[in-house]
Amino acid sequence: MQLPDAPRADPAARRLGQERPGDLDDERLRPQLRTFRDEHGRELFDVPGTPLPDPATPAPVRFLPEFDNATLGHADRSRIIPEEHRPRVVTSRDWRLVLVDGFVRAMWTTKREAGRTVLEVEPFERLSKMAKDQVVAEGTELLRFVDENGGDVIVRAHR
Repeated sequence: MQLPDAPRADPAARRLGQERPGDLDDERLRPQLRTFRDEHGRELFDVPGTPLPDPATPAPVRFLPEFDNATLGHADRSRIIPEEHRPRVVTSRDWRLVLVDGFVRAMWTTKREAGRTVLEVEPFERLSKMAKDQVVAEGTELLRFVDENGGDVIVRAHR
């Protein structure tokens, strides 16, 4: 994505086009940007003319790798890790997490069984049938990426 009227060589413009919305200290770009305020009143910037999703649009299920910036990069991790799951997440040795509707709801791991890759998901709470189906569908796509022979997605029952 490129900023309108921004020189292609401008590294700040390229960075903003890749990381949005975000904080920006470069005053040269300020006049060309769309601005927002977060829940703490901080000013955020975005590339103008880009589509914004309807606020009612549900976030898709996502499998995050270990130590992903989405979970580690927030000063306020409650924006992605619900407080009731925080102790389990931060004391875990494995930060491969599953987002359901934009929040951490499970952990995942892979193992080899009989020459196939098995992806196991351990929910932190009971998942609805629809959420579980979405986890299985996204997990199946992840397995296709990781192992050309495919595999199985197992969602364990919530303990």
